[in-house]
Amino acid sequence: RPGPAPGSHGLHVETLTLCLDARFDVVGVAGEAFSAAATTLAATRPDAAVVVVATDAEALWEKICVPATATGSVVLVKGSRGMGMERIVRRLVEE
Repeated sequence: RPGPAPGSHGLHVETLTLCLDARFDVVGVAGEAFSAAATTLAATRPDAAVVVVATDAEALWEKICVPATATGSVVLVKGSRGMGMERIVRRLVEE
């Protein structure tokens, strides 16, 4: 699987910044590009602790299933279609 597109780091940081500013309870992301963006933001934003990073959708579900299914949680799941993030959404809807 190819790595992140050149120059995409800033876009991923911007996306996560918008998510943090929107105050989601949990922001679940997968893949190298979002992992790098989350690391960048963690250095300057204490609220970046709500960003949960995993290598793929299955690993992400294991990390977010409890907080994401808590009553009243507002959850954003972000990743490319190739990461299979629709599996996370399906599980959230079923819970």
